[in-house]
Amino acid sequence: MKDAKGGIAAVFVDQEFDVRTLPVGPLGKAQSVGREARPISQSSRPLAAFRLPPREVLKPGAYDVFLSVGTSTGTPEIMLPLSDDDGQRRYKLGVVTVRD
Repeated sequence: MKDAKGGIAAVFVDQEFDVRTLPVGPLGKAQSVGREARPISQSSRPLAAFRLPPREVLKPGAYDVFLSVGTSTGTPEIMLPLSDDDGQRRYKLGVVTVRD
């Protein structure tokens, strides 16, 4: 998550998901898979849950949400075929509002 000035406000890492285990397929024929790399429907995809940092750290307001694939500490390493790149292999997905 980035703040209004573009600074990183929070980093959430899903350490149980390893992109290197994803199956490879032909272009345009990607298949949705779960954590065990088994085919699943899009509607039954498992969600990852993260707790927000305390409000002293992540103050109420609007934050841009970015996605990246990288190290266990959140450093992006892998370029993705997505638009809206911030130049550091992070890709903007949207905006969230944190409230009191």
